[in-house]
Amino acid sequence: MHDVLVKLYVDALDVLQGGRLDGAIFGFDNAIVAGSAGMGTDRLVTAIRPGGTVTWALSSLECEAYVNIVDLALPAWMEVDHVRANGRDYWQARVIGEPVATTYDVTIEVGRYGRRRSEEHTSEFQSHLNLVC
Repeated sequence: MHDVLVKLYVDALDVLQGGRLDGAIFGFDNAIVAGSAGMGTDRLVTAIRPGGTVTWALSSLECEAYVNIVDLALPAWMEVDHVRANGRDYWQARVIGEPVATTYDVTIEVGRYGRRRSEEHTSEFQSHLNLVC
């Protein structure tokens, strides 16, 4: 089994001021040895394997800002669950089919002092089996 944690950090104040997630989201995961790339950028490519799970966690760079994953649009070969634990939202998906390189969308709600907005961000999966070394 291959469990991957995708941690997304959002510059919420930049999103609220500029209105876009581009350049204001920074993705990391624990699958760099398996072939993930783009760590610390808004273009994270996460390497996954058949039978593995992926868990997403989201944090704001500013402690006074609110960020939340509202939705994940994942490929059909992934089964998704939304989990709320310890006052935080987490999304987890299990790879139930043969993964292929593909993009997926994360919809994030950002807010501060009563102001909220939702923005969509596109990330990418790369099948560990399809990596070229």
